Amino acid sequence: MIKHTAANTSLNKVHNFYSDSKNKNTRCSGRKKFDRSESETSSVIENLLGAFSFLSRRLLLALILFMVFFGNKICWASNKSNKKQKIYYKVICEDPKDCHPSVVGILSDEENVCTGILVKPNLIATNLHCLPANLRHAGAQCKNRIRFSFPATAEFAEEFADCSSIISISSALKDTPLTPDYAFLQLSHNSKRKPTKINTDGVSDNELLTIYKVDPFDEIGMLRKITCGAAQGSMLNPLFKSAQSSVISLIPCNIVSGNSGSPLLSATDEVKGLVNSTGLPADLPSSLIRFQTAFASNFSCLNLPEIGILHKNIQCQNSLDRASIQNASGTLVREAVHPLMPNFAKNVGDQFRSIQLQTKDFVKWETHQQDIPYSGEEKCAIAKVAFKPKCIDTSRERLQEMDEFQSIKYSQWGIVLHLDSAGRPNPHLAAEEIEKTLSFSKQELDQSRQGKTVSIRINQDQFNVPFCSEMATQH
Repeated sequence: MIKHTAANTSLNKVHNFYSDSKNKNTRCSGRKKFDRSESETSSVIENLLGAFSFLSRRLLLALILFMVFFGNKICWASNKSNKKQKIYYKVICEDPKDCHPSVVGILSDEENVCTGILVKPNLIATNLHCLPANLRHAGAQCKNRIRFSFPATAEFAEEFADCSSIISISSALKDTPLTPDYAFLQLSHNSKRKPTKINTDGVSDNELLTIYKVDPFDEIGMLRKITCGAAQGSMLNPLFKSAQSSVISLIPCNIVSGNSGSPLLSATDEVKGLVNSTGLPADLPSSLIRFQTAFASNFSCLNLPEIGILHKNIQCQNSLDRASIQNASGTLVREAVHPLMPNFAKNVGDQFRSIQLQTKDFVKWETHQQDIPYSGEEKCAIAKVAFKPKCIDTSRERLQEMDEFQSIKYSQWGIVLHLDSAGRPNPHLAAEEIEKTLSFSKQELDQSRQGKTVSIRINQDQFNVPFCSEMATQH
């Protein structure tokens, strides 16, 4: 089962919506209509009160005070009922002095919130999955359906914008987080902010990337800055093998719902990709969720002729289905284990010769390698080599003269897989000291004089073992 989570979220209620200035009703423009000085207000009231009786004056005063103090709320309720109202995702900066001016909060008409970045004066990059399903194609019109919020920074005032159309998207999403996931959306007008340049050079191993992400809370989005390292050769993303791989992994990286589309910024403040999800790909054990992993679309695979970006990266054509991911995981482990194999073979060979000497003129042995499914634990065996009896290397008559019990001792060698802090496989050889009792029954031997095998027990395990001479005759 594939386990992954798209890093967008749906808000049941977003209270801090702001009306577009074009749709504001001047009768409901907040408290500004009543921002007179106290003396000016008193003078107006006194002139009105002079024309009424004492009782009428009291009622009129109560009415005016009600309008002054509650007028703002009445206007807000009136705006809320206006079906043409344009609403936006309120975003504020955690640190106004270090708040990237190109990063936006995104709200769709399905109340999903995401993050994005301005890459041209009128172009926003975000994730494809942040868009409503019926807008996930180039040319789709998104007016009044997707809206953007730029937070106030030390340099810029708060800014809101509407979506005009979908310019370009990645290919159809697959059931794995290791799928490129991006969309470019055109604004209804040019932003006054400086766009961030796109970098298609790729992401190198251990490269530190700055991520500005909008974390959603009950009523607002908080724009925050974090730093995450790219991890090639990780079991969490076995397809991230070079700077040009289409989807990269960031480990550890604290990504939450609502961060989909957050930009990966280089040391030179250029955007190299977009965060798209968290979780586990390709049926990896659930215990690996302990790695705080995020996945991101690599802009080295970006193909956007509309703005002059054409990729020539052949790795972008690689299959990203579940089978290819599983195969890549196996290849990753085999490549990590390969340097250990000469010592592994030598150690197993030494123990094989040792057990042969211990049972000389009695039993000949053969090796039996057991592959163990990966459990995902901190340290777990993935292979071990055992010994099992191959044939009785003596005659039936000589066997009757031997002891029925014999102890054997040897080291059972195996391969233990450990994952480093980024989920990279780090295998090592491990030996388990084994002491067992080999036995047979002379009584059973007498009862089966015509039999071609002998029942040999090694502790609780039983083997029907042929005579070596019989095997030689058959061959």
